[in-house]
Amino acid sequence: MKVNLKLPGFNMQDLSLKRYASKAGKLPGTVEYTGDHIIPTTVRHMAYNADSFNDVLHDEIDGWIEQIETDKVHWLDIVGLSDAQAIQNLGTAFEIHPLLLEDVVNIDQMPKTEDFENHYYIALKMMHINKEGGVEQKHISLVLGPHYVMSFQEKPGDVFNELRYRITNKIGKIRMRGADYLFSQLIDTIVDQYFAVFEDTRTDIEKLEFKMLANRRTDFTDEVISIRKEIIQLRKWVMPLREAITKIRRSESKLIKKEWKHYLEDTSDQLEHVIQFFDQFRDMLNYLMDLNFANLANETNEIVKTLTIISAIFIPLTFIAGLYGMNFKYMPELYWEDGYYYVLTLMGIIFIASVIAMKRRHWW
Repeated sequence: MKVNLKLPGFNMQDLSLKRYASKAGKLPGTVEYTGDHIIPTTVRHMAYNADSFNDVLHDEIDGWIEQIETDKVHWLDIVGLSDAQAIQNLGTAFEIHPLLLEDVVNIDQMPKTEDFENHYYIALKMMHINKEGGVEQKHISLVLGPHYVMSFQEKPGDVFNELRYRITNKIGKIRMRGADYLFSQLIDTIVDQYFAVFEDTRTDIEKLEFKMLANRRTDFTDEVISIRKEIIQLRKWVMPLREAITKIRRSESKLIKKEWKHYLEDTSDQLEHVIQFFDQFRDMLNYLMDLNFANLANETNEIVKTLTIISAIFIPLTFIAGLYGMNFKYMPELYWEDGYYYVLTLMGIIFIASVIAMKRRHWW
């Protein structure tokens, strides 16, 4: 699994602490982007109802907001959070609370929800499999208003293409429903992608198992630890979302109709299934670590066994060589004409007999 979590010599936790330290002492509600992607802010504006649909890309914040019609649902997909002034202008136009805007541009924020009376906010992590087969993670914030939903993304590329296709082509009943339904569908789409990510993780663990079984003499400790760290990071991104969705379901916000909360219950059930993967991953990684240690122990045992066999064979031969290597004057065998050949023959017989005996006992 190739998760975009870190670079060589680069510690995400240290960077996160530095970002929080840079905000120390500043006024609450200060809009300060904490990411690294410096790109212009654009807004993709999809407006629809049962009878009409419009899709426009805005390069500027001003000049079109006052034209928003309240008889339509508006999905404002904002990409690019580095322009603090543009984000503040957007917040001013829609009367968004400054504390909410502060959370929007803080990409280190863990999944959470906040009810600001006229807006409902949720921050979560969007994950998907990229073209290279790795897992890409991106922070996203969703803001629900009376007749609109804003999605704030730090860079282009998301998992909403199927949802856009449904809206554009009037598939299903999404065009006949309100902004709160769109809000729930965006959350559901993000959670659905977790399954693909976690299945990919499971596949990587199974591939590592096959490698261990095929290469029993190789130490895979570093690879197991690497996957374990990545799973810990995934858990950090996913687990808080359970409480966030539960909070939305129990919310009494006037922005979310009770009938659409049933869809969030389904999303919550899916999230529970995703969370169960963590128990499976823990068991699988524990098994892989045990298998790795067992392989290493077996390799050590094989080496010790081989050395022991060699020692057992040569001990009697060493004894004979040592016996006749002593410098005693009266050793009858020293005066035998063919004594040297007798001793070599005896040593050869002992060597062959030792090998045959060990083979029969399957020691070798």
